Formats: sequence, structure tokens, C-alpha cells
Amino acid sequence: MPSSRVLRLVFLLAASSCVLAGVAARFHRFHDPWQGGHNGWGGAVYGLIAHNYVTHGFAATRLGPVANGGMVPPERFEYYYHHPPLQVWLLSLSYRIFGGGESSARAVPLAFSLASLLLVFLIARRWFGPSVAVLATVIFAVMPAGTYYGAHVEPYGSQALFFSLAAVYAYLAWLGSQARRDLMLCLAGVALGCLTSWYGYFLIPPLLLHLAVTRGPRAALRLWLLPLAALLLFAAFLAHRHLLLSGGPSELAQMGTLGGKLASRLAWPEGGLPRVALLTARWCVSLYTIPLCLLTLAWLAIPLRGRRATDAECAVLFFLAMGTLHNLAFPSMLPPHNYIVVAYAPAVAFASALTIEYVWRAAGRRAGAAAGGIVLAFAMALVVSVCARGTARHWQWDDVAEGRRLKSEAAAIEGATRPKDLVLWPGPDDYRLKVLRYYSRRNLVPEVLPRAGSPAGRILRASPLPGGAVVVTQVH
Repeated sequence: MPSSRVLRLVFLLAASSCVLAGVAARFHRFHDPWQGGHNGWGGAVYGLIAHNYVTHGFAATRLGPVANGGMVPPERFEYYYHHPPLQVWLLSLSYRIFGGGESSARAVPLAFSLASLLLVFLIARRWFGPSVAVLATVIFAVMPAGTYYGAHVEPYGSQALFFSLAAVYAYLAWLGSQARRDLMLCLAGVALGCLTSWYGYFLIPPLLLHLAVTRGPRAALRLWLLPLAALLLFAAFLAHRHLLLSGGPSELAQMGTLGGKLASRLAWPEGGLPRVALLTARWCVSLYTIPLCLLTLAWLAIPLRGRRATDAECAVLFFLAMGTLHNLAFPSMLPPHNYIVVAYAPAVAFASALTIEYVWRAAGRRAGAAAGGIVLAFAMALVVSVCARGTARHWQWDDVAEGRRLKSEAAAIEGATRPKDLVLWPGPDDYRLKVLRYYSRRNLVPEVLPRAGSPAGRILRASPLPGGAVVVTQVH
């Protein structure tokens, strides 16, 4: 029988291969054009905003997310400012360094996805041990939530998750050290998370609650900087919006106003709480697979039975709470957006790894090391194979041919128009128009949309272009 040292080496080599496969899977659509579906048109919207930062400059845009296509004067900018701006700021820096393109946009969330892998390993190794660290890293690497959405250009994505992981790492370190440095790192993680996505705001309540329950209510007051920072950042967000939209510029009409969008997000979908719970379960099964969901649920019953959770084990609850609080606050986001449950990814990785280790150790104690090794090998083979199938199933949803077709249509529009032309598109502002606006670099607007205060112009031509007739006017 092979020695324990050889078995350990085989385990590490197999785990490393799985992690590398998960990393490689994140590059699968790295250079593909934007297309329909969640993994496509969102990148076109935020990529165009980043392009406008490069084209007009931070000063002209006043750091605001300009969503127009083409060349328009600053007084006619239209802003899409429904999310914190840090992501599009970083996208614009990537565009300046690497040039505009799909891969330049996807490089930002991809970098944060890979950095999150490292943080998952560091958190697990420091507080759960090396075995759980390896298992959690493998699971985090291969789960469809990471392999499919790891390079997804979206505020609710890898960047937000990374800052949340960084904040939790620093918080756990601060609990043990009480060092000011760790507290400041936690504050930085929370603040950068709030600047990236609304997720960041919902990490604060579980941290405060944990400190109040485990150290006493007065101890929770030591984290007063976290809610204060969140409040100041939200106030700055509203003030910046007011500054941008005062006199001349407006919100991008096709995307709706912030107030209208907020009202729609706060409204409960038809079916109420039961439907939200059902959709959450459905998206979790889709992005985490049934085995990982069951392992996560088992963690609540098996490893914690008969004892109190450690601070590190509560980290699982932090991420579960962050995602759940957000989804309860904005329940209507769940029906159209399955990636909203990506916030649970660290919790699923840690809980699944802890459960596998628990069963593996228990089998080893009762039936010998060989039995424990068989249980471990079977569990990991099952998880990796099911996750690989889940990732492949998500890839099948992508219509890459449609992306190429839209890119070709955009080239035809670009060739028949000039950068200052206003192009009226015969149809609604669906994902096709968002992608066409990105690739054509023209100010495409839906012809069916009334545009209050639209600039006067004269019709130059009505050309039969791909996708239907496009009426072009020259803006004075």
C-alpha cells in the first residue's frame, strides 16, 4: 500500500490539476464578442461606459458613467448611474492599458476572480487547516458560478466578491489580534465593496451581529466605522448623481431612472416570498450543482452538532447572510438574474469543504485510513465531474454566432453613418441594441422611445441596414 506521503502528493497533484482546469475554464469565452444572455450584453453596456471614459476623459465626464454611443457634446451626455462606479472606472483603466475590446473588459473581473481563489485558500488554511484549504480552493475553482461567471462584466460579480472576501479575512484577523491595521483593512474591503456593488452594504449587518452576539453589544460599537463609511459612500453616490444630472445631461432614458428602477427592484415578484425562495434554490442548483448545495446544507447539521460555531465557521454565515439580505431587499432581481446568487460562492466552498473533511475523517476513524481516502476521492470526483457538466451546460446557452452577427451589423451601421449622427433604431432597447451601440460606436436609440428635449436635426438618409431601416439625422 502506498505510504501516506505518496497519497498526500497524489491528492495535491489532483487538486492542483482541478484548480488549473477551473482557471482555464474562466478563459473559455475570453475573446468572444458580446451577445445575448447575462454573459454578454452587460459587458457591452459597461464596456461602452469605459470606452467613453477613454474617449472623453474623466474630466469631461466628471467621473460619471456616460452611456451614449457616438460623439455627443457633454451637455447631451446620458448617464447610466444605477450602480456604484468603481467597476467601470477600473474597466476604463484596463481599456487605456490594453486597448478597447472584449478581452480588456473581461480581464478586470477575471483578475478579481483569480485573486478570490487565493483569498479562499488563505482564509481556509489559516482558520480551518491545510486540508480544508485545498478542498475549498478546488470547489471554488470548479463551481459553475466561477467558471461561467468568473470573467462576467457586472457589478454583482468577481470584483464585489473579492472585496467581501478581503473584508472577512481582515475581520477574522482583527478578532484575534485586535490590531488597528486589521480593522483598517476590513474597513477598506467594505468600502471598496460598497464602491463596487450594492452587495458590499449587506456585509455590514452580519459582521455587526456576530460581534454583538459573540463579544457583547458594546463590542459591536467598535465597528462603528463600517456603517459610517457605508453611509458616507451612499451619500457621495447620491450627491455625485445630483451633480451630474443638474442642468443638461440626463439619465439614459432606455434604462429608466434610478427612482423607477429602485421601485421595481423593491417590489416583490408575483408569487411573493415562496417564489423568491424557489428561484434562489433553482439558481443555486444551477450555479453550484446539487452535490454542493447538499454539502452546504449538511454543514449546518453535521460539523456544528453539539457545539458552538467558531468565528471562522461564522464566515460561512456572513456570505449566506450578505446574499440573502440583498435578495430580500431587492426581490425582483432574482427572476431575470441568476448571477445574483454568486454572493454565496465562498459560503458554498467553505461549507462543502468542511463537510467533506468531516465525513472523510469520520470514515478514517471508523474504518481505517484507506476507507477515508476512498470517501475523499469519491467526493471530489463527484463534485468536479458534476461541476464540469454544469459549466458545459451553461456554455451551451451562449450564442457566439449571434455575437458575430451583431458585430457585423454594427460594422455596417458604422460604415453608413458618422460619429455625430443620431441613429434611430426601429424597435425596443433590448439586448441587441445594447450590443450594436457598443460595436458601432454610434448614438443608437430606439425609435419607439419618446425623447424629451431631443436635439433638432435634419434627416440625411433612411438606409436599409442589417436589422431593419435606420433613420439617421445630423445633430446640429
